[in-house]
Amino acid sequence: MGEFNLHKYLVKRSPLTEKALLLNSSSDEHVPQLLGHQNTWSNASHPHPSRTINKRAPPLKYEAAVCTGRALYEKILAASEGTGNPGHTFSPEDLANGWIKDEEKGGLDDFWENAFKYIGKTLNIEERMPTNAEMFLIDLMQKKPFQLPDGTLVEELEKAAHFEANYIPVYSAIVVINVNSPRNQVIKRFQGNVPADILRRVPPLNRLSDVMWTIWSIVTQTPNKLRFIAHDNVSNGDTFGIMQEIFNKGAAKGPINWPGLKFGIDSEEFMALLGTPNGYATAYLLIDRAAQLGRRVPEVSIFSPFPEMGGWYRMVWDLRPFTAV
Repeated sequence: MGEFNLHKYLVKRSPLTEKALLLNSSSDEHVPQLLGHQNTWSNASHPHPSRTINKRAPPLKYEAAVCTGRALYEKILAASEGTGNPGHTFSPEDLANGWIKDEEKGGLDDFWENAFKYIGKTLNIEERMPTNAEMFLIDLMQKKPFQLPDGTLVEELEKAAHFEANYIPVYSAIVVINVNSPRNQVIKRFQGNVPADILRRVPPLNRLSDVMWTIWSIVTQTPNKLRFIAHDNVSNGDTFGIMQEIFNKGAAKGPINWPGLKFGIDSEEFMALLGTPNGYATAYLLIDRAAQLGRRVPEVSIFSPFPEMGGWYRMVWDLRPFTAV
């Protein structure tokens, strides 16, 4: 992993704490406009999922999630066939525009072990948990102000905007820990009355899918080998609700531990999960980075290491080669 210049790009911070491990992953903020569904609630870093929903917005309905997922999947297929529009490519310099990068050796709780044994088996490598030294825990945190391309400084946002994830090149995986996007910070700053010029109040690099790909392209010399995108302890209210509904429909009538429930592109459940805020990040990464990643189609697993607690929902997207589907 010597290709990652820590001194140039990153800033050290204090060791990972148990509290940090309990922070909940959120979602991408490139909300599909395909069906008019607007995600207008904040994803706070709180361990109790029920406290993350802004009361202004009704919860995402299962049928709406399925429709959004199907529309996104059509865009994934179009991109894989070379008929879509590639996303903007960001550089390490974009990470410095209004952002502070905190980095340390990563860490995940032991309840990820079985999932990583499966990942190791899938990749034909050691079936074990990656070591802390094999993970880059990177938190991209906002600093004031953001500078827009025309030189305008944006100072309205709070400092809480950030994207935190473990980047694990040796296991071709990214595990998202916590996200509070600039878009959500705009919403909080204006108390839900979102200005029409919102896109001028966020930095160019403002989506989880773009942040993941930009940092992933720094930590590894072979970014095209990205295979797994996981979300740790989902707190996003819409995603949590859809996952709960799917768990309750399963044979166990509730959440189960790894291997949990697995769904492919031929299932309604897959489309519903792709149509959640946590699914958007994977979808848009595949849409925008189709040329770099090649023809990929996701498969998704959901599980809970503590089914009896009624939470701790986790999600793993397997970006399988298109020809393997």
